Amino acid sequence: MTNNEASAKLKAAMLAAQSLGELHVLIEDYSYMEFMQVYNRLTPEQQAKLNVIDERDCTVQLVATLTTKVA
Repeated sequence: MTNNEASAKLKAAMLAAQSLGELHVLIEDYSYMEFMQVYNRLTPEQQAKLNVIDERDCTVQLVATLTTKVA
């Protein structure tokens, strides 16, 4: 697989992601550097979509952590 094919595959997977967990898996499957290179080539609208997923899921995780009762 060429670099362009790998980047195209990563880009498609990033845009198809529905959760922060799915995005984290992509960083494990590729690398942080590859992920960020593709992210930086996305349109502002595409970047915003991923940012919304990140913010939403981080907020959900934070709320869950703060509201969990300590036994």
